[in-house]
Amino acid sequence: MKHWLLGFTFMLLVTLTGVSEEPLKLAENGETRYVILEGGNATEPEKYAAKELAEFLKRATGAEFPVVVESAESADSGEVPKIYVGWTEFAAKNGVEPFKLGEEEWLIRTVGHNLIITGGRPRGTMYGVYEFLEDHVGCHWLDRGTEVVPNKPTLEMGSLDIQAKPWFWYRRLYALVPTPDDKWNFMIRNKNYRYDFRGRRDFSPKDAFYKLQGAPGGIHSFSNFVNAKDWYDSHPEYFSLVNGKRLPAYDGGGPGQLCLTNPDVRRITLEKLREFIKRDREEAKRKGCLPPKIYGINQNDRYNAHCQCKNCQAIAKKEGGESGPLLDFINFVAEDIEEDYPDILIYTIAYNLTATPPKSIKPRNNVIVGWCDVYSKCDGIRPLKHPYNCGNYKEITSWGKIVPRMAIA
Repeated sequence: MKHWLLGFTFMLLVTLTGVSEEPLKLAENGETRYVILEGGNATEPEKYAAKELAEFLKRATGAEFPVVVESAESADSGEVPKIYVGWTEFAAKNGVEPFKLGEEEWLIRTVGHNLIITGGRPRGTMYGVYEFLEDHVGCHWLDRGTEVVPNKPTLEMGSLDIQAKPWFWYRRLYALVPTPDDKWNFMIRNKNYRYDFRGRRDFSPKDAFYKLQGAPGGIHSFSNFVNAKDWYDSHPEYFSLVNGKRLPAYDGGGPGQLCLTNPDVRRITLEKLREFIKRDREEAKRKGCLPPKIYGINQNDRYNAHCQCKNCQAIAKKEGGESGPLLDFINFVAEDIEEDYPDILIYTIAYNLTATPPKSIKPRNNVIVGWCDVYSKCDGIRPLKHPYNCGNYKEITSWGKIVPRMAIA
């Protein structure tokens, strides 16, 4: 009896461990039975995602994957396996709640012979499609003219249940090279946040992207808050004192900076910032999208033009450099604006004379510090820890120890 029980147990274990779900066979020998279904109320990004999925599946397998709108008839045709893209009734009936996912979060799940790819709005489904194409089909988009699409006439995979989102919540590739819009699709396919490229705001798909960075935009923005055209003649003390002379700031190139300890400069900066926020929120409401979350207040692009007045230099000497007065100023603005706009983040750059962090002042939780390469000092081919880049490495890691939110500008 004992031997019989042991034998039965062994047979049961073999049977259980041998159980495997039948693979999902999307294509076989260049043909497919699958249909791609988009939701009846699909958004433009979701329709775009379905189209992209069909295109790359065809290029990989050679099979035609029709895209149709989900309906009662299509949902009932159980003999035809389907790929459900976006917010579909089928997904809802199977316990998937995409409205609970973040705007860039996706879910990929197999249900029997069917596949669900969905996500939060506006971009979650789109990113889910690209994740599926990369990880389970083998497609890759390396640059604007180079892509990898494998030859897989037979495409099959096991069961999937994946929920994920990008590691970094803001990802933006910037380039100076003018290029036709259709050549930059690789940025979307790599989940790059693609709203503003040199002033253009017409990227497809429609409604996928909206402004994350509020007015006035740009990197070197001091003069957009306190401009010499408005204030220099009547209040030269608003601008940086350099070698005994106040230097005006007319644009991003200066030639001067601001006097960051001057109370009127702080007041005017806050007033201007509130104007920008109000205008942006009115525009977002008209467009039916979320308002910008980031507002940049950044030093002008002048190396040695920081204010040498008594009050600014007192902070600079105490903190070991010009990042002291800058961060003291930024923290003041961030603390004031947080009372009315707790969701807004104030962004500033660590650049040139402000590249090293202060000794004791720490950025507030609603401040982003973007470390900015001084181009001649960085070699992107060599590792960050290479001796050539050791100064950059030290600056970045030093900021990382004190800043709750950091960016690479």
